[in-house]
Amino acid sequence: MTASSKKALLLLVLLAAVALVRFSGLQHELTFEQLQLRREFLKALVNEHYAVATAVYVALYILVTALSLPGAAIMTLAGGYLFGMVAIISVNLGATIGASLAFLMSRSLARDWVRIKYGNRFPRFEEELQHNGHNYLLSLRLIPVVPFFLINILSGLSSIRYRTFLWTTALGILPGSVVFVYAGTQLAALRTTSDILSPGIALSLGLLALLALMPILVRRWKNTHRNNH
Repeated sequence: MTASSKKALLLLVLLAAVALVRFSGLQHELTFEQLQLRREFLKALVNEHYAVATAVYVALYILVTALSLPGAAIMTLAGGYLFGMVAIISVNLGATIGASLAFLMSRSLARDWVRIKYGNRFPRFEEELQHNGHNYLLSLRLIPVVPFFLINILSGLSSIRYRTFLWTTALGILPGSVVFVYAGTQLAALRTTSDILSPGIALSLGLLALLALMPILVRRWKNTHRNNH
């Protein structure tokens, strides 16, 4: 199979997945209100078919992340409620695989289209990656200044190595996953998603991101100090 044939096949698979999601109405189900409404029904299904439910949950998480659908936070809350803290494993696995698929699709299939759509954000992103590498990408994962899906897409367009993207994603999303999975275990007591991020939790995530940024800040300070002398 030629390279162009492989790209055509991958594109068909992607279009089929998008069509499946569109006609299934999945994107309309991934809301906080729907989760609260269906939580007891979903819990009963998980208790009765735990292994199958876990596999379906990971597959859905991969699909949502790979297709850049809104609702990953709701999926994480649902995981905490349905599976408990062990859902951290499923969330991290699903999000990392899904992000990897989005990265690879961006790199191999949609380079020209994505450059047109998000081109104004790309040069700055590429410049930061070239100068600060994994520290910059890790800090973006720890604190969501840039949307999760956009990091996946822009990383695919950049020169960053896939293995660097992979480990920074898996490690960087872990603190946030822990927070949202734990919040999911308390789902019955939550009224809105704003109840999740207390000031203390937000501060903790910010400090983690600052820690990841420290090598960058120190390097810039040294360069500035050297240039002034």
